[in-house]
Amino acid sequence: MMKRILALLAALALLASCAACTKQPNNGNGGDGDVINPMVAYNTIEEINGVCGTRLFEPALLSVSDTKYFVIGGDLADYRFTWDGIAFTCRASKRTEDISGIWAGGETVFANDELSERPSVYEGDGFVTMRWLADGVQYVVTAEAADVTYERVRDVLNVLAAATIPNGTDYVLLEGNYAAGDDDDAAMYVGTLGSSVYVMINRLLSPTETVNWSMTARFDSAGHLVYEDGVKRTGRIGEDNVYTETVVSEHERGWFTLERGDDALLKEAVLRWEGAPDGECRGLAFVRVPDDEQ
Repeated sequence: MMKRILALLAALALLASCAACTKQPNNGNGGDGDVINPMVAYNTIEEINGVCGTRLFEPALLSVSDTKYFVIGGDLADYRFTWDGIAFTCRASKRTEDISGIWAGGETVFANDELSERPSVYEGDGFVTMRWLADGVQYVVTAEAADVTYERVRDVLNVLAAATIPNGTDYVLLEGNYAAGDDDDAAMYVGTLGSSVYVMINRLLSPTETVNWSMTARFDSAGHLVYEDGVKRTGRIGEDNVYTETVVSEHERGWFTLERGDDALLKEAVLRWEGAPDGECRGLAFVRVPDDEQ
């Protein structure tokens, strides 16, 4: 019995001595005596994209928190955030095997799916994950919460996917038709043009006369949706019932302010034309038309 106890004590002493001479995982750079940590933390999304040659996107129009940035295994970019109580993990790599890290039935959820530019979606208990290919890079976004559903996170997934194309942004959240709440005769349409939005405003002056504006705009550091290329035109239906347009001014400058509303996906957004060159339009509020009325 005493021999067994002594042998056990010797084994424990050996393990303790080994533990004492082994460093804890560091930042993953390695070195003599280091245990290399394959998950390295960074400070910005630009850093992890630069290391991995990817195009992960940090949404500007969504209110996100708890952001974290990692590189896993030297070539997999990993960006995490929380939105509306849902934890998102966004991964990107030039690897071809499934990088989701989500397992079901003994294999990863996309193990048997062909990787293509057409997104694949898998919805499980407490998570929704989507994978797609863009410019030779595999992207996977996973949303996790007890009550998460694809319908709840679909728009966020689409925003993150759209942003992986060159010059992509989350401006797609602003796309759609808007009605002027204070002026029944004015309306606006917003569409996306890569890293900017295209805005068209039309105002009915009479049954035969209109005035319209068109411009491209993008958000500045102050949060204004600014433009410098506004074109103002007037239109008229003549006695011959032919519509003609005349350019009144070009290179107009101005801005809109975004009022987000209560909906996290900007479904109730208001764009207020506070920087309108024309006094009669200054401050005009354009309210997002509900999706089912677009």
